[in-house]
Amino acid sequence: MCYPKTMPRIGVLILGALLCLAGCRSKEEVKFSSWSPEASAKPITGSFAKLVQIGEAVEQAARSKAFYKGKPTPPITTRTAFFDKEKKQANAIIGSNKSSLIGLVGAKIEFQYQPVGLGEPPLYLRGVRLIGESMLWDMEDAIAAQQPDLAIQRCGQLTRLGSQLLGGGAYEASLGISLMDRARATLAPELGQLGAGQLGVLAKLISGSISGRPALTDCLENETSNMLLALQQAQDLAKTRDFKKLEDKLGKSTHDEVALLDSVSRDLSKVASVFDWIGEDIQARGKWHVDQMRKPNSDVSPPALKSRKNWRVMYRYFASNLDSLAPYVKKCAARTQLFMLECYLRQKVKLKTPLPTSLDVFSTQAVRDPFTGKPFYFKSGAGEFKVYSAGSDGIDDGGESNESFDSPDLVLESKN
Repeated sequence: MCYPKTMPRIGVLILGALLCLAGCRSKEEVKFSSWSPEASAKPITGSFAKLVQIGEAVEQAARSKAFYKGKPTPPITTRTAFFDKEKKQANAIIGSNKSSLIGLVGAKIEFQYQPVGLGEPPLYLRGVRLIGESMLWDMEDAIAAQQPDLAIQRCGQLTRLGSQLLGGGAYEASLGISLMDRARATLAPELGQLGAGQLGVLAKLISGSISGRPALTDCLENETSNMLLALQQAQDLAKTRDFKKLEDKLGKSTHDEVALLDSVSRDLSKVASVFDWIGEDIQARGKWHVDQMRKPNSDVSPPALKSRKNWRVMYRYFASNLDSLAPYVKKCAARTQLFMLECYLRQKVKLKTPLPTSLDVFSTQAVRDPFTGKPFYFKSGAGEFKVYSAGSDGIDDGGESNESFDSPDLVLESKN
């Protein structure tokens, strides 16, 4: 009987090596999409550098005072509620940085946005927020002391600061919107008590903020870039199977999804498909929100999200910001513009001069409703007027609104 010759040992080794290479090659063929270039800190200059410097100076001063019985405590810049004692402490820490910031926002701040991805929010924003709080306290004290001129100045300054923060991403825009909304809501109920001259000054200040604000699409485009950078950083960690660090970055709420990602990581194509699903949605959703901000169209629906219920928490971490940010920006922008129009129209009533029959006398930017892309609804006659936004549903309900002044139509926070 003839038997085949035994393969020489060297042949076995070569065959084994070839099989190994073939297996390694198949793994290397799993290609991960590139969502964002590697983050690199770029030097900042000009007015934006000064803004960062002011905010960081307040943050550092707050940290230097954050001790109790020799042990470090959270700095006052992390507080959300302030009593008289904390207000006094905050103002002492802020010092001359308040006047520096007020002087800075008098000119246009040229934002030089840099996404942070999975990193912490920019520290300078904590200092800027504390100064904003102090300016809001000035407004409240001025109104209580019946000194509306100071309240008007602070409202204008806060609106200008908040408007310019719309040149950043979600962190910056959210702070800016909060400052604008709170300043406006503080002064709007007092409009009926202001004289014609004061209304004119306030209208001019708000008008300047509107004309000098960045495009409302800037923060949406910047946040899209930020979300894609975060996704890229998370994908890089998943590719190297560093799932512990990935969970540390994303937080404990994503534990189950990270564990599931770990369990399928032997097949990198499954890992890549999860990130592709999220990344493609971020890109499509970002484009849709930007397009809708530029040219609202209720007939165009947002991108449909493919159902992958096992990854919903991870998806929300990366891709949900735009769905929250876009309406937040629209609502604030609409109310800020309505605030300006209300001041001008109230001034005419005070002066007993004829009200306009349409909003054509104002700039297109001032009267464009961010929800519809068309002029606000306006009615006038016999010394009375009504001006309002169609709101999120885009439908004219005659200016009817709820206690929050935002549905079904969106109106200014004032019943006077």
